[in-house]
Amino acid sequence: MTDFTGWTSVQVCQWLKDIDLGEFCETFEEHEIDGATLAVISERMSERLFPVIRKQSLFLTQLEKLKSTPMSRENPPRNIDNSSQAQSGPDTSLVFPTVLRMAIDRRDSDLKSASKTKLRSLLIQSLFDHLSKKTMYPTHLQYIELLSNVIMDYPYLRESIGPGYDALLESLRNKFKKERQPLVANNEIQRLKERWARRKRPLQTAEAYPSTMVDAGEDERSIREHLRVIKEETEKLRPNLELLKERMALIKIYRRHFVSNHSTEEIISKFPCFRLAKMLLWDLRDRTNVDVDQQILSQLSVMAPKILQVSRSPLMEKFRCVVDDCEDGRLKKGLQLEAAILLLPALFKEDPGLLFEVEGHAQTCPPDTPTPKMVLKGCREGNPMQYDHIVVMLDGQSITEESEDISMALGLILCTYFLFGIQYPKGLKKTLTFLECIVLKMKDAAGLPVTIKRVYSSICA
Repeated sequence: MTDFTGWTSVQVCQWLKDIDLGEFCETFEEHEIDGATLAVISERMSERLFPVIRKQSLFLTQLEKLKSTPMSRENPPRNIDNSSQAQSGPDTSLVFPTVLRMAIDRRDSDLKSASKTKLRSLLIQSLFDHLSKKTMYPTHLQYIELLSNVIMDYPYLRESIGPGYDALLESLRNKFKKERQPLVANNEIQRLKERWARRKRPLQTAEAYPSTMVDAGEDERSIREHLRVIKEETEKLRPNLELLKERMALIKIYRRHFVSNHSTEEIISKFPCFRLAKMLLWDLRDRTNVDVDQQILSQLSVMAPKILQVSRSPLMEKFRCVVDDCEDGRLKKGLQLEAAILLLPALFKEDPGLLFEVEGHAQTCPPDTPTPKMVLKGCREGNPMQYDHIVVMLDGQSITEESEDISMALGLILCTYFLFGIQYPKGLKKTLTFLECIVLKMKDAAGLPVTIKRVYSSICA
């Protein structure tokens, strides 16, 4: 069998053109078909890709030939379509300026910086200058063909997530949008917008649900009994956590409906067990199968030294003194993790006051903020790293005081966002999205905004 499984989607599309099926390139792109996927396409699968039987038959015949032809992955198909090359102009090879090539050779971190730098701007400008010689309206295929070649020729530019060029792709698209004239008056563009625009469905509101939602096998009397047991058990000096989990699981639908329709104070009053840190962590694990506390310790600890290195926050000097003064290696890693957590918002140019505050010091946001945050109490000399204990607050209410350290407090904050169904605030959205997708791995990182991808690339460079 031919080793074509290493082909990119661009190379697969070129193969389609070579066998006179180039009209289906867009379909293959939409289905993200690369060499590995191409190798396992069955006759049943091909029916979805080729609505015409003659085209389907041609594809299956050529695919069998491809599997038996001695063609190596090192020699993928190339574009020999002279007519399309004539339309798009001469295919001049990409040549970077000397200063840019030298920066790539020395692996300059500014090339992968999350913020705008001269080298990053020069890189995007060079890519734009090259592609704009062909067209001011590149297709998706043209974008990824160019960027795939770039990261193959210059592996240092490859990003840490996705196909390796998502942030470059987004920056290059934005560059073209700024440079060319808008097409709002173009009739063809308007026609395509009307044809392909997605209709938005109305959002469901709480009123769309019935006023009473109960779990299977439960009624009003049994729910009251569960709530009584939960309250009595929580008030004990050493509550039985397994009993609490069992009772909470029995009224899962009821409590989630209650949470979506009541205030923070009412929720804590009805379910006092949520003041227990272990119950908050259990609730998120029950919902998502993610151990948030363990994920933060294992994933963010690896990134912590780099975060401290690239951070430009004014708090950095205070944190560095605490970390550098520690001689115990294991304790020092813990301090690095705590410092990295507190520096994360600044890394995304967001408001750290939405994540934490130092008791008794002026804040950038109101004290009764409608989003959860940690309050660091008893800080010596106002240094957030030298706290006595931590309280997780929401709406001016103390949620829990059982945080053992800053990393655990961060996990409890994330649990609180999910438990209370709170939308991420604008001033902290990138930080929390980064934590959710990269650290907790609760969502696919491929669809992340380019600004988050840049930061991630900079701390993984």
